[in-house]
Amino acid sequence: MIVVAIIGILAAVAIPAYQDYTVRAKVSEVITAGAAAKSAISEGFQTNGMPGVQSAAAAVANTGPVSKYLQSIATTAAGVITLTTSTDASLPSDAKSKTIRLAPYAKDTAGANAALAAGAAGSVEWACATATNVQAETRLAGLLAADATNGLPAKYAPSECR
Repeated sequence: MIVVAIIGILAAVAIPAYQDYTVRAKVSEVITAGAAAKSAISEGFQTNGMPGVQSAAAAVANTGPVSKYLQSIATTAAGVITLTTSTDASLPSDAKSKTIRLAPYAKDTAGANAALAAGAAGSVEWACATATNVQAETRLAGLLAADATNGLPAKYAPSECR
C-alpha cells in the first residue's frame, strides 16, 4: 500500500512537469519556424544596411506560417520579429495566441550594443522577450520591452526568452 502511495505522489509531480516540457517543445518549433525571418533580416543588414532590413522585413511579412503551432509572423521596419502562437488544441489555453518577440541588435559607432540603425556594424545578434525580458535587458537595456498582456508565459519560453 505504501508503494502505491509513493507512486501516486511521484505521478502527481511528474505529470505537470512533463506537460510543461511538451509545451516547451512546441514553442521551440515556433522559434525554429521563425529562424528564416531572422536569417533574412540578418542577411539584409549585412548586405545593404537598414534598407536591406526594411526590404527583408517586408518580404517576411508576406510569408505564411510554416508550423502547426505558429499563427503568424510580423516584422517592423527596424527588424523586430513578432511570432504569434496558434490556437492549436494541443496547446494549453495560456499559451494560445501568445507572442514571442525577437529584436536584432549590433554594435553602434561607439562599440556598444544598440538596436539596428544606420552606422551599426558587425554581426547581428538577437534579443528575445515574452511575458518577461530579463535576458533581453542584460544584453541591451530598453531594446525590447516585455509583453505582460500577450507575451508567452515564461514557464513555456526557452531560457533565452525569459
